[in-house]
Amino acid sequence: MSVALPAGIDAGALLGLAGKVSQVFSSTDLTAVVPMAPCAFDTDRLGRLSAPKTAEDVRLLAEFSQLVSLIPTGPLWVPGAGRPVWEPYLDVLDRAEVATSDPLTAAESERLAKALDYLYDEQDGTRVPSPELVAYRMLRDAWFTAAQEYANRALAADAPSSDDAKKAWQTQEQVLRAIVAERMAQWESDGHKGEIERCQEVERELGSRSASTLFARLNKAVGPREVFSTPTATARASYRHRSGPPARSPAAGR
Repeated sequence: MSVALPAGIDAGALLGLAGKVSQVFSSTDLTAVVPMAPCAFDTDRLGRLSAPKTAEDVRLLAEFSQLVSLIPTGPLWVPGAGRPVWEPYLDVLDRAEVATSDPLTAAESERLAKALDYLYDEQDGTRVPSPELVAYRMLRDAWFTAAQEYANRALAADAPSSDDAKKAWQTQEQVLRAIVAERMAQWESDGHKGEIERCQEVERELGSRSASTLFARLNKAVGPREVFSTPTATARASYRHRSGPPARSPAAGR
């Protein structure tokens, strides 16, 4: 993870922040990085990246893509330095020796193929989420947001000196609970929750057992090699378009 800094921060504050961040995340599997120059994207700028319409939007997309596609060189990192994240992925995929044996039975192979067909489509040689998986993720996030809001309000009401929050909670709790339940119902119906999660379980269970299937799936997730070099009029550099979490990356989560 990286921490964006405001403009004008001095060296002492930078070192103090870097030390604090390293302490907070010292017991996790995350690598915390503090950039040595401001690199902030506010909500408005991030919102324009998913559907760029102007030359400025394209410039912002290039800037954001270049930033998040670089592997930081250390805890204190100069934005712009580092290897693109796809280089180690491509190095593994291009040089890997794939086992020829396939431990799956014919029935298991068929189950896996059906699950993958439900979860993903293919577009220009790249594996992309199916409409059902897109709906699943969108409605899952909506439920999570509602559940988090409920938890935050409940926590505030439990604080010792929050009489106003306690009174508000007494009137809002049932409303917020109903919203959480409604979002869950939408996730289960319109988000195809049961079927998606059954297919994901098949993918986890069987996909990791077949070396050839797993290798083909990772190659499709990466996509055609030529997309990794995209010259633009505003930034003559190589980057892969990113408007959010790298959902097509082999390392991306669900």
